[in-house]
Amino acid sequence: MRGCKLRRYVFVLCVCVMFLGVVLTGCLPEPEPKPEYITVTVQARANANIRYKRYDGSLVSTEPLAGATVRIEIWKAGGENAIFNRETDSGGLTEMVAATFNVYKEQPVDVIAWITAIKGEKVSGSPIGKAKFTWQDIWWAAGGFGESCTFSPTIYVYTDVLREEET
Repeated sequence: MRGCKLRRYVFVLCVCVMFLGVVLTGCLPEPEPKPEYITVTVQARANANIRYKRYDGSLVSTEPLAGATVRIEIWKAGGENAIFNRETDSGGLTEMVAATFNVYKEQPVDVIAWITAIKGEKVSGSPIGKAKFTWQDIWWAAGGFGESCTFSPTIYVYTDVLREEET
């Protein structure tokens, strides 16, 4: 008889514990799923210079290009972009520009810049300066999905000027 009462108490206790577990699991909030992207901020600036070259192509000197308009474009694979036109200061530098993107798996981010005008005069054929951040760069900098990272490249752009041989 005594064993029967003990079994009944154990059974009632198990039912209560199971009921309590069901009630509590319904009350607990479900964990939020991590997003499938990394938030990437790119803060870029351009450094513009004049390269003086001889006719044979050898470099004579380099100096900062003040008063130039530089176009800076930040592109995420898939077409999302931010485009800026900035003037260079006396040291040849533009102010920092920034763009933030949600980057999904295997999407690189590219930064390109080139000189579009010097003191108001249009320039054509200016070499393009580039920086590329691959998916692996982004993944390692952020540490995984749902995280964020920042890159701050300086893009070097030049315009070449031919100079006579110096004596």
